[in-house]
Amino acid sequence: MSYDETHNYKITARLKLNSEWFVGKVAVFILVIIIALSISFFYIPGFKDKLYQGYESTLIKVYEKINGLNESIIYKKESILNYINLEGKYREVKEENHSLRLKNSTYEHVMKENQALKKILKYSVNNPKKILSTQILTKSVDGYVEFARIPVGRVNGIKENDTVVDKEKLVGRVVEVHERYSKISLITNPNIILPAIFAETNLKAVLRGRYDGKLVVKILQGDNILPKKDELVLTSGDGYNFPPGIAIGVVSNADLDSIEIEPFFDMKNMYRISILRG
Repeated sequence: MSYDETHNYKITARLKLNSEWFVGKVAVFILVIIIALSISFFYIPGFKDKLYQGYESTLIKVYEKINGLNESIIYKKESILNYINLEGKYREVKEENHSLRLKNSTYEHVMKENQALKKILKYSVNNPKKILSTQILTKSVDGYVEFARIPVGRVNGIKENDTVVDKEKLVGRVVEVHERYSKISLITNPNIILPAIFAETNLKAVLRGRYDGKLVVKILQGDNILPKKDELVLTSGDGYNFPPGIAIGVVSNADLDSIEIEPFFDMKNMYRISILRG
């Protein structure tokens, strides 16, 4: 065995001896304290009472701590329950608010439609004497109707550019007037310029007819904004081509490439029309 190994062995043995000695000393010290307490408990006057008082005081403090902790837990529990109840009420109020918004949106939509209908009825309420009802006689060009003839003319007070409607739906305007008959051009005629407004989005546009019987938007006021599908389309009154507020049709297609309007009037089932004399 070398010197280093012998030296390390001695150090380890000494540490082990010191550790055992320390543990033994601590055990003796604890035993002495227990014996002293036992002697004091039985022979020193008043020690037992003081010990009981200390024990009781300690128990009271521990109870107060536990009681305080219990009250704190109960308070936090009530706070959590109140928060859960408030969160539930918040969800209920949020859902009710969403429902009210939907109802308000529907109400606004109905109000806009009512306003549009009031505009449509405006011309008939203001001066019914200027409305003349008559029969319509159609003229077809290659299977597509651009013009129609009516058996009323100058003697009936008809003038060029008078507006033609069918049950408050726009049909066209008078383009030729003779003594006892006139010629009207339908709004589906590609040669007619029709200023219009979309009832819900308030977008303004210029419409032109198409040979398939629909109307298309040629000019739209507003960048990157499109009308909605099935949105009501009315005359805007711009350019004095037609009175404002007459129903034209509804949007049948709305995308960046093409905006199409399905007109309300139906030439196949239309026999009588009204002339709004100026």
